[in-house]
Amino acid sequence: MLPSYEEEFQNKTNRVLIDYSPWDGIEHLRPKLKLLDEALDRYALVNFTYSDAKGEVYKRIVELHMLILKGREWYLQAYCLEKEAFRLFKLKRMKELVINRERIFIRRDATTQEYIKSESKSKPSNVPEVLLRFQDEARHLAEEWFDIEVFLPLEDGSWLIKKTYPENIN
Repeated sequence: MLPSYEEEFQNKTNRVLIDYSPWDGIEHLRPKLKLLDEALDRYALVNFTYSDAKGEVYKRIVELHMLILKGREWYLQAYCLEKEAFRLFKLKRMKELVINRERIFIRRDATTQEYIKSESKSKPSNVPEVLLRFQDEARHLAEEWFDIEVFLPLEDGSWLIKKTYPENIN
């Protein structure tokens, strides 16, 4: 007997569970995420202080577009009124967030291409290759962070991983 439409839907939707919270928790980000979610619902501008990767501090007023989880980091894609362009803001670098309840905005069209353009501007120019060596007894710990396919066995029983990492990223 074939499953009903509802049963088939349940079977397909229960195959994958996506949990955005890391094992170490996101308690420090939860208030920011809640505030940004509220602002997104209200089409409200948000004011905040932002510290960029170089340590420069700026006041920003933005029109929110979307929240992005990339790897283990949360970002806000927003239209920056000062720069008159879409920008990516790392949530960990944002503080003193305030919803501007007096001003709302009409959401601008932003495609995935805007995100890609914004991301490519923020990519570091120097991305050196790093060699990491793990003893065999620590391999299971390294497997939590690196794809098992990149492990190279060494003659002494240890393991080598070649990985690229950007320099000077906070």
